[in-house]
Amino acid sequence: MNRLGATFSLTLLLLTGCSSGASTATLDGEAIYNKSCSTCHGAELQGAIGPALVSIKNKYTEADVLKLINEGSNRMPGHLVSEKEAEIVTKWLLKK
Repeated sequence: MNRLGATFSLTLLLLTGCSSGASTATLDGEAIYNKSCSTCHGAELQGAIGPALVSIKNKYTEADVLKLINEGSNRMPGHLVSEKEAEIVTKWLLKK
């Protein structure tokens, strides 16, 4: 029984360590943008198929940007990222 408990504890510890690293990577606004947004909005926010996002903070509030990311607009689909990722990328965009 002791060996089984030790094995279970070690496995749980290793799995926890693996999953925490993965979730940290997805919580980076720039990484989320590069993965989910840059194809249409450009690697440097300069625009491509979608509009430029340079100085987006001058045009939209945080709530507006979050709503656009979550719900989409005429040409942009919504729900391309999770709600948490949308919050993170919104804050990142507004700092650019």
